[in-house]
Amino acid sequence: MPTRSKLKRLEKLTQPQYALLRDITDQGGIDAAGLEALVGDFVAQRLALSDALMAAAQVLRVHENPLVRRSAVSRAYYAAYQAARATVFLVHRRDEDAHKDLPSEITRLANAQAGELLKELSRLRNEFDYSPYPGPNFEKRYDDDEIDGVVQDMVERARFFIDLLTAFRNTRD
Repeated sequence: MPTRSKLKRLEKLTQPQYALLRDITDQGGIDAAGLEALVGDFVAQRLALSDALMAAAQVLRVHENPLVRRSAVSRAYYAAYQAARATVFLVHRRDEDAHKDLPSEITRLANAQAGELLKELSRLRNEFDYSPYPGPNFEKRYDDDEIDGVVQDMVERARFFIDLLTAFRNTRD
């Protein structure tokens, strides 16, 4: 029966991979358990960032200034984005930071509903951050009452997305 070989695996190591391994091991005698502890810390810190961004979205969603309230959509999206990145890192032990690729990765990991929700949160974040006339599509804009409704809905949908990923991560324990 073939045996695992460290040397065989080293044969395919790229220079950037070696540099990263060297950098990590130079900081102290890290072993596999230490590496897993670092991964756990990394994921926990990214999830803490997600929680903080969601808290900011909750504050912004009730701000007296309607233009400031719009920023809640952005913070809610980034809360979902950070939770998604943490989940991908936990499962695959790699980061996925590309906004356009992350929804597909979440679809593969969790489900299509979660991937589509992240995509919609991203689309609305762009719309609310960059357009003075946000709307559901190229031809239509929301009126002021609709904007408040969309803001409230997007914060709730981001919370739902984060809860979906939390449930997914919990099934992996």
